[in-house]
Amino acid sequence: ESLKHAASLSGEGICLQRSMEMALKDEDKTSIDAVVMHAPGTKMGDESEYRAIQAVFGDKVPALTTNKWKIGHTLGASGMLSLELALLMMKNQQFVEVPYLNFGVAPTKIEKVLVNAVGFGGNAVSVLLRRQKAT
Repeated sequence: ESLKHAASLSGEGICLQRSMEMALKDEDKTSIDAVVMHAPGTKMGDESEYRAIQAVFGDKVPALTTNKWKIGHTLGASGMLSLELALLMMKNQQFVEVPYLNFGVAPTKIEKVLVNAVGFGGNAVSVLLRRQKAT
């Protein structure tokens, strides 16, 4: 699907579907506790990402969150701040909810978090973080 402008996503978030599938590889998708969405705060962008997540996870969508409702879109720093949110949730074992949305039940344990980031031109990256087991 052709993009309308440099900051757009396809309606189905194809770039995000591909990046999430690459990050998950052979991972059991039901083992993912949360997804930190890129969620740029635009109707089309947020809906495209949500459709991409549904396409990848089917009816077993993990808990969803984002940080842009609180800090805004920081452009180049956006991905790193999303990564920080994921690490803090795993470290503190506390899911950070978006206060005005209900994306299901918050996880009671946070061992695996998928982080999405999107750049101009439909470029996307997804990173899967795993909490290290204590030895």
